[in-house]
Amino acid sequence: MSNVRSFLVACMVSLACEREGASVQLPTFVASSKYIDYSTWEDASVICMDDKLAEWDLVIEETATFLQTSPPTGRIQYVWVALPVYQVESATDVDWSEWGCRKDLRGCYHYQNDDGRGVVHTKTLEHLHELVHAVDIPALGYGHRVLEEGLATYLGSWYSSEGILDGFPASLKDMITAEQFPDDYLPAMHFVGSILERDGVSKFKELRTRVSRRASLEEFAEAYKVVYGEDFEAALVKMSSTPVQGRIPLLSGCKEGPEVVPWASPGLVDTMLYGECGDGGFFGGGFVGDWPGFMKDFAVEVGESGYYEMTVTGPGAESSQLHASIDGCFDGSSTISSSDGQTGFGFLTSGRHAMRVFFPQSSAPRGELHLRLQWVAPPKP
Repeated sequence: MSNVRSFLVACMVSLACEREGASVQLPTFVASSKYIDYSTWEDASVICMDDKLAEWDLVIEETATFLQTSPPTGRIQYVWVALPVYQVESATDVDWSEWGCRKDLRGCYHYQNDDGRGVVHTKTLEHLHELVHAVDIPALGYGHRVLEEGLATYLGSWYSSEGILDGFPASLKDMITAEQFPDDYLPAMHFVGSILERDGVSKFKELRTRVSRRASLEEFAEAYKVVYGEDFEAALVKMSSTPVQGRIPLLSGCKEGPEVVPWASPGLVDTMLYGECGDGGFFGGGFVGDWPGFMKDFAVEVGESGYYEMTVTGPGAESSQLHASIDGCFDGSSTISSSDGQTGFGFLTSGRHAMRVFFPQSSAPRGELHLRLQWVAPPKP
């Protein structure tokens, strides 16, 4: 397996990978929840997934409520395999026979209409985008890719469309007509989020039924006019003025409930952080080579904007299995990180941040590390 690891990416899906996912061999379940059977091709001898699966169950129920439908009645098998996230091929020996999507995709969803069963394949352990598909497709059927992927990105990510407003009408029309659907789903998310926030779910569902999966630009525009009563081109121009924000923060530390990192004094954190299975924020889905085996999400309340230094030390630093990162909530960009005793440096704004800690692999689902986070500039008076 590849050592490439990324837990914080949004996901991609295509009809081609849905077809491939129907025939690939699947691993045995190692954990289950209300809706999900979790499985992995990695070493699952010591895992901790109950709390994480419960969190994903809530995402499924919230998605169903938003869409004014019921959660899926068929089981969802969630299959994680640690393949290269950002590349099709790898210099290392990669076994693609375990992958149920196209090689260039980060994930996909396959729905089996005969028994209502769904399968999520993912190269990243946490993949909320595909869980939205697991609710949307059984309820509404396969639809136009712009509507499908726009919805999954809007409901299953923290992304903002602020950066794509300039030129949005042209980029969306290009997506509608593209033979190969582009990797960047933000124009689709902006369109879907805009019409949902403006006119609600019922009209969106009506548009979904009127637009076929392979609809031309003209067919798409005509269906939009029938449902919303306005010219499609004019509507896209209006949508270009206001950004749309994804509804789910991918980082659990941005939500209510995670353990809050204590400050020893203003501008200084100097503390031990612990995690173990069952404490609500700790999870791990399998071991891969010498990479960290477990994670835990914390919240960090930053009192003063400025430059900070961060260092994490403890068991696992010698084997490159210790890591922590602090991310600004909803912006999706890592602001500061530290690995294996090396000091990281970055700018933190005041307010709430999410911190994800990676603990070493071990024979028991628990971990600990020492965190030092210090405000360094501008100088204190």
